[in-house]
Amino acid sequence: MSNQAAWMKEEKANLVVDTAEFPVPESNELLVKNAVIGLNPIEAKIQKLSLIPIPYPNILGLSFAGTVEKVGSSVTAFKPGDRVAVERSSAMGMKPTSGAYQKYVIADSRTTSKLEDNTTFEAGAATIVNLATAAVALGISLKLDRPNPTGPNPANKAKKVLIYGGSSSVGGFAINFAISAGYTVITTSSPANSATVNSLQPARVIDHTQPAETIVAELKAAGPYDAVFDTIGLPTVTTILGQVLAETGGEYYTTIPPFGPPNLPANVQRRMESYPSIMERPEYEEFREWFYGSLGQYLGTGRADKLLAPEKIEKIAGGLGGLQGALDKLDKGVSGKKLVVEL
Repeated sequence: MSNQAAWMKEEKANLVVDTAEFPVPESNELLVKNAVIGLNPIEAKIQKLSLIPIPYPNILGLSFAGTVEKVGSSVTAFKPGDRVAVERSSAMGMKPTSGAYQKYVIADSRTTSKLEDNTTFEAGAATIVNLATAAVALGISLKLDRPNPTGPNPANKAKKVLIYGGSSSVGGFAINFAISAGYTVITTSSPANSATVNSLQPARVIDHTQPAETIVAELKAAGPYDAVFDTIGLPTVTTILGQVLAETGGEYYTTIPPFGPPNLPANVQRRMESYPSIMERPEYEEFREWFYGSLGQYLGTGRADKLLAPEKIEKIAGGLGGLQGALDKLDKGVSGKKLVVEL
């Protein structure tokens, strides 16, 4: 059998579709026939800005969904024919065989979730990395309770969580996670996406297209906050959150590295992690098993339907050849949608 990939052959180069190794899974790995690639903003930043150093030539792509073709000798939880969503694990490094931008991909069985029959590949590919980011940022980094099947903890209602950028994909999942755990959520959105954000039922949605001083005043009035998660990460947001937190001090978490020294008061710390990879640490084994084990059920029972409505997922045509255009689009900015490419 043959394989094809969209290669990034050197730093800041455009993608080139070419042949690729047909990989064989090792003991704890899966060989997956790729059906849908979910694109992530960090992939555009790697290509355009070399934000994260990687070896070249290489194959980008952190998330995809498809069908298991073959399993490694130690794998017992998956079998050929299983429909799965996959997140590229940090344990596999940047080996080209694990990049999502190809037809046949090696997956780490520990960062793979089974999809139920009523869940589309598009939903799986669009969800797995962003939901993992939100769940780990809130559940591990910020030490919030995770959603409980028996219902939220009533004591959490008195605790306020600020999620800046509720209209982003990560932001929407973070709102869903925090509200399901019983917290009072304050978030931000542009007017264009406010209807979708309001449908998630946060306590308040603040227009983040207003002048910065107005945003700061409104966020201060809605606080103080027990936890803050910034899903945008831009310098303007860093400055705003520094002013919001200046009186009380403390730390907040965000999704991308700073663009130079952050403009923050001395008593405010900006934290950023590679959130999904935290689950691969031995001390978070139970959290990892909970997350990847429950993702399929979360999607299958419709709890993410508002975040995965047809207008929230934009399909980019062209298969592997359409990936460069998708990265260009991400680089220019995409709000309120998740880009996917079907193979």
